[in-house]
Order: sequence, then structure tokens, then C-alpha cells
Amino acid sequence: MAQRFRWPALLTLALVAAACSSDPTSPGNLLIGRFGDPELHAELLALHGGAELMLPCGGYFTSGDPIELTSGNQFSRTGKWYPQSFGVPVTPIDAKLNGSFSGDVVTLAIDAGGDAPLVYTLRRDVSGQLNQVACALASRASP
Repeated sequence: MAQRFRWPALLTLALVAAACSSDPTSPGNLLIGRFGDPELHAELLALHGGAELMLPCGGYFTSGDPIELTSGNQFSRTGKWYPQSFGVPVTPIDAKLNGSFSGDVVTLAIDAGGDAPLVYTLRRDVSGQLNQVACALASRASP
């Protein structure tokens, strides 16, 4: 009798594992995972509930929506861009994160409507090593 209940439990476990898969295009064609470049000190964390691209010295892009891939593995996600500010709080800017996914590589650009978009090529499961960056803080003149 114990054997009879074992299969449904294993099937349930398999379904839960599949739902939590780290496959970058599942479920629903979403980009899921951590992508980075240690030389550029850039890292994208893409989750089911949103995404954040972190850059050195405090610059980052954030979206409360997941990154959905088209049939050609392209994406465009709106969000907020917080430019590098050397420790001084800045007002976020409406921006778009546009890009593509191929193999283990995400190529993306932040378009904040100003200068040429910032372009990054990031690899799956690679750290951006943001903790290795020494950023200059805004200096104040002594009184």
C-alpha cells in the first residue's frame, strides 16, 4: 500500500521542480537567471517577479515585471533608470531595457531617451563582481 502513494508524491515533486527550473525561457518564455560581466562590473538578475540590472558606483535599472522573450528571444522591458550618482540620490528616469538572449549570453541596452544607449553583453551564472569596484564619492570642500 505504501508503494501506491509513492508515485503521486514523486510526480508532485517532479512538477514542483520543473516549475522552479532555472531554464532561462521557462515558464511562459521568461528570461530567468543571473547574468554578469566581471570586467564591466555589470550584473542582471532576472526573476519571475521582475528584473534588476546593477552597475558600478550605484547605477541601476529596475523593473517590477519579468523579462518576457519573443519567439526570436528578443525583449523590451520598461522600468526606472537610476544613473550613477557617486552616492548622491537622484530622481529615477523612465527607461527601457532592450535586448536579446542566445545560448548563455544576454545582450542588452538601457535606453533612457538621451545619449546613445548603454550596451552590455552578460554571461549566465557569472558575477559582475560589483563588490570589487572602488567608487569615488562626491567630495565636499572643507569649511
